[in-house]
Amino acid sequence: MEEVRIECSEFEYDCHTFEGIFSETNRNGIYEIEIELDDSYDGAELTLTLLGESFPHIIDLNASRSSPSNTVIQDIELEQKSPPSPVFTGFACASIVFILAFFAALFRPNYADNGKGFRQSLSSEIVTCPVCEGKLEKHLLIRHLIVEHEVFPDEAAKIGSLAKTEEE
Repeated sequence: MEEVRIECSEFEYDCHTFEGIFSETNRNGIYEIEIELDDSYDGAELTLTLLGESFPHIIDLNASRSSPSNTVIQDIELEQKSPPSPVFTGFACASIVFILAFFAALFRPNYADNGKGFRQSLSSEIVTCPVCEGKLEKHLLIRHLIVEHEVFPDEAAKIGSLAKTEEE
């Protein structure tokens, strides 16, 4: 059993008298909404709402007067919206994963063989500290200068950018 409710468009002033009137369907989906009309309501548009879908109904007094019981019958056919197929959803998710994996492989960091039988990042170049002559990885030099030798950060950055690797 579902509720069928009369709603009105914003500028349909003839309808507002009936707005909010509702009825429930029976097991067969049949409902009855009874409203009293006079000639001033002829041509007014009502909106019947059922399960979130709206259906227009224009009041036609001539049609109701020509019926034996002074009633109007309107068939409402609901539009069924099914959820997307799980196959399609799975295919879409798999496509996204493959695209992300492709771009991750395309933009991965460049690695070089350092001759020791394993791959090592290029950022692990060895440099000599200009203060203590110690050997360390280039990306650690600025921190080493600041922490170990109490060099100011700006000066440590300049020294780090000028540091040469052992290969140069």
